[in-house]
Amino acid sequence: MKVIFKTDLPYDLKAVWCILHDEDPGGTLNRAKSMKVSQKDLACILSQKKFNKNDKLLNKIVKERYKQEKNIIKKSIYSYQCAWDIINDLFSQEIEKITKTGWKYKNYFVILSPFNPGISSRKGNKVIRSCFEDSFEQRRITAHEILMAHIWNILDTNFKYPAKKEMQLWALNEMTAAAILSLEPSLNKIWGNNYENYLQNYPILNKQKTKIKSIYLKKKNFLGYLKEGINIIEKLSI
Repeated sequence: MKVIFKTDLPYDLKAVWCILHDEDPGGTLNRAKSMKVSQKDLACILSQKKFNKNDKLLNKIVKERYKQEKNIIKKSIYSYQCAWDIINDLFSQEIEKITKTGWKYKNYFVILSPFNPGISSRKGNKVIRSCFEDSFEQRRITAHEILMAHIWNILDTNFKYPAKKEMQLWALNEMTAAAILSLEPSLNKIWGNNYENYLQNYPILNKQKTKIKSIYLKKKNFLGYLKEGINIIEKLSI
């Protein structure tokens, strides 16, 4: 599996609209603030119930930001790629070994954005990452978003669950990605971050994080762990 960094304004345009319309455990206002979208513009975007790629306000906000950060995006594509290439094969091979599942796609694309710090993908091979980070420090969160896309594929392939449990599955995915990246020595040696330091932006997951860590460390196989994890998060209220 190969990770490729690039720009994709149309993809990010839709992502900006979607992320502001989706329920966010961190709060929509906080999300908009982090994206530097004013409350006035947020209200206008939220008034549009269906995504319209030709919406004047949305295009104005996104295209102006891309124009402002054009040089940073260009430099980040190059520096992020160079830093990631050092670990690409190790990351790719270790994830396959740990999850006992091959990557669904040959290439995964990381879209560098001046809006979103990190968005994974449920059905595709594109994730979004901020263009404003250190080229080496960005790798951990980039790995997290790519890994979540991989875990979604495993969950959707092997388990059936009601639509009303989507947020619970999201929570399990977030915590599982954190567990793999921090509790597996072969991967944690790259970034050296403790499991407890992950997902601090989602305090609602604090109690479950401890339980997930425990069953992950005791797992006999990855699918068995996921099955037990689903039982744990079933009653989680999000």
